[in-house]
Amino acid sequence: MSSISTTRPAGFGAANSKAKNATKKILTTAACAIAIATASGATQAVISPLAPVQAATVLGNPDFAGWCNWKHRTNVLSSAGPWNLYSAYSWVCTIPALGNFNNGPVDANSACRLKYGSGAYAVTTNPNWAHSWQCRR
Repeated sequence: MSSISTTRPAGFGAANSKAKNATKKILTTAACAIAIATASGATQAVISPLAPVQAATVLGNPDFAGWCNWKHRTNVLSSAGPWNLYSAYSWVCTIPALGNFNNGPVDANSACRLKYGSGAYAVTTNPNWAHSWQCRR
């Protein structure tokens, strides 16, 4: 039978106790970044606070009809609409004059960028209501 050795390598105890002491430190801030640096073969944890998070700015509502007209190179009123008022994810492009009431899904993020420029993105405040989309940056 083979036996399992419990002998630690030289220097293991000192490095291990330093690591244990480092993990016992209590973080006093809710948001912190941990960067791991390697110096002379030892791994050290460096803790620094993050910059404060700023709330996103609400820009307004996306223009789904404008986006559908841009995508399909049309200029049609009522060119977008939800299939289901109780689902924010049911918006589709439509061309009612041609009898086409589902000409593909709407890309909410792209609609926000088209209306408000680079960096704009879409957020639904209620996934159970089609008219709950907002553009933010």
